[in-house]
This record gives sequence, structure tokens and C-alpha cells, in this order.
Amino acid sequence: MSTYVLCGTLIDMTGTTPQKDAAVKIDDGRITAVGPKSEVVTQTEGGQVIDLGGYTVLPGLIESHDHLGLDFGGGEVLGLAWAEPDAALALKGAFYARQILAHGITTLRDMSEPNGIDIAWKRAIQSGQMVGPRLLVCGQPLAATGGHIAHIAEIVDSIAEIKKAVRRQLRAGADIIKIVQTGAITDMPRDRLAPFRYSFSREELQVAVELADRQGKKVAIHGHGGPGVRFAIEAGVHSIEHGMYLTESELSLMAEKGTFLVGTVGFMMAEEGTEDAERWAFMEDFYRETLDHYYGVVAKARELGVRVALGTDTKHGAVAGEIRELVTAGYTEMEAMQAATKVAAELCCLDDQVGTVEPGKSADLIAVKGDPLKDINVLEDVKFVMKEGVVYLSAISNS
Repeated sequence: MSTYVLCGTLIDMTGTTPQKDAAVKIDDGRITAVGPKSEVVTQTEGGQVIDLGGYTVLPGLIESHDHLGLDFGGGEVLGLAWAEPDAALALKGAFYARQILAHGITTLRDMSEPNGIDIAWKRAIQSGQMVGPRLLVCGQPLAATGGHIAHIAEIVDSIAEIKKAVRRQLRAGADIIKIVQTGAITDMPRDRLAPFRYSFSREELQVAVELADRQGKKVAIHGHGGPGVRFAIEAGVHSIEHGMYLTESELSLMAEKGTFLVGTVGFMMAEEGTEDAERWAFMEDFYRETLDHYYGVVAKARELGVRVALGTDTKHGAVAGEIRELVTAGYTEMEAMQAATKVAAELCCLDDQVGTVEPGKSADLIAVKGDPLKDINVLEDVKFVMKEGVVYLSAISNS
């Protein structure tokens, strides 16, 4: 039985002009036709019609960097990160996965959890035991002794150990190999240069890239700046996660090699008077400095042709805020939304399945009231969510 979604306006994210009075035909969870309503909806007997005529329809959003087991955006103390028992983390992730899907995010990269919890979430969602976005996972990250998030990582201090760890994570079911190359912004109060200190040589990173590539997988690097990030780009990693202090030279090399940048600023945002703002007040100066750098980095990335995707890094479901920050940095609304759809799908190596509304792709659709090309903030209030042809949220009024 076919489903027909009637769109007031369709922004298919391919970059073409938005279509008025369009329709999307869906069969078995896949899009089979897109175009003017008069052409697509020729015969609906026995089919289902979903009337979104008063709304703007877009492809499902893609969150490119999150951690379902963490909730810094909800006030979790950094020192206690992932300190809860695995069972508690598993329940927390199940809660956030459902919440994230309701925000219109139908695909998500979980960029590390302890003990393979993310791999279990992915399988539970695939089997229908858990509700949430389609997941890409990396299992445990690889980190050096004493490195950032080493307490949940697989520790590797030599090429031989890197080889074993990459093979173990891939065998366990990882889609991505994550390597923690530098310190973090959250380390800055005790170590001002943490975002520039690095753990692995170019040669060590090349080994990981080569092993992952044999299995058709990619390597993502946690890195902010300094020579360690350049080593990673030169080694052929697929993406730099965060990259808050990248230089023009490094961005030029990324453009040349096709390296993605995954921007993440959501965890640094807090509304005044909230628990977040009070708990993170001591980081205000560091966050302000980092945000200033971020705007410059992504603006230069745009100028040089670096493909930028977006992640909230624990501010679950807040991809709309990340999109807005790209607009603040000088991106057009279309470019910023593509960072969370079309470009993100390319990052995930799923561009043949998601990211745009085209025949053959998964029926992942969302709807908002208003025009995000004129007011990007309308993405904050998603009214309808469909993933693989199944409706998970509908707050549509046709009155």
C-alpha cells in the first residue's frame, strides 16, 4: 500500500528551488516518486494520504556527533562522565534516542560509549526493540595512556596495539573508528594548551586508516588544533571532530584531501538562569574564546570548500541550534541546513540512502510550520517526523 505525503512546500535539500504543492510517494519505507502533486498523486485508492499542505517538508536531519550516554547539556558534571553503571547508561541512551527522533533527527553518529553500549543500541533500534534514529557507532574510542576520555577508551600506545584495537572494534560491530588525538576545551581550566597537545604520530594514524579502509570503514579524529591535527589530515582520516582551532593551512589541506569537519558548539550553549548556565559558569571565558575561533574556522572552511557537518556533542536533539550557528558564521540557510542533511549523509557514507528527498532513498521526512529559508528558527519546532515510512511524531493541524 502506497503512502502519499502532500507538501505545502518541499525543500528536498538537493539545492534546487523549493517546490510548492509537491507530493512524495512512499512504498515499503522508500521514496518512489517526488514531484508536483498533480503528477505524483494519480490514484490513491487503498493508499494512505498524509496532508502536510500547510507545512514545509524536508528530509530527516542528521546529527553527526553525539553521545547518547552523556548529558552535559542537561547539567552532568564532567568529572562524572560515563561513571554510572552500564545498565544506567543504557537506559539513559534509550530515553535520549526517543527524544532525539522527536526533534526530527532520523540518523545519528554516536561517537563513543563505554563497553559497546552504542553497538547494542544500534542493534536494538534495527530490531525494533528500541525507538530512535538510525545509528552509526564507533564502540570504544582509541586513546593513549593519560589521554582525553582514556577512562572509557581502549588504550593504545604502539602501532601493534593500534592494530589490535582497530580490529577488535570493527569485529565488535563499529561503523567508525574514533581516535582521540588531542585534549579538549573542557580541559582548558587546568591545561590551557590541552586542545593542542596530541597523542599519536602520523605513522600511527596511517596504520589505523589503512586497517579501517580494508573493511570499508572510516577513521574520525577528536582534535582541535596543532600539529597532531595536521598529522591526522595527512594520514587520510575521514573527519576532524570539533576542530575549534584549525588554521587556514590545515583547512586548505582538508579541502584538498576531502576531509570533513564536524562542528560542535551546542554543549557550550546555555540559557541564562538554567542549571547549565550555573554549572558551567566557570568555563565562560574559555567557551567565549572558543566560539569566536569556531565562527572564523567554519567561515574559512566555507570559503575553501571544506565540507562541514554538524553535531551537538551531548546537547541531544539540538541540531537546529547548530544550524543557526552556521548561519551566524555566514552560511546561507540552505548551506547550513545541508550541513545537517545532504553533506552529513556524505560524511556518513549514506548519501545513497538519506540526506535528500529523492526516489530510491529512505522515507525520512520532517515538517515545520514556516519557511526555514527565511527564518532558520522554525526548525526548533518540528511538527512531524517520519523515519523509513513510519510516522513517529505528528502534531499537525489542518484547521
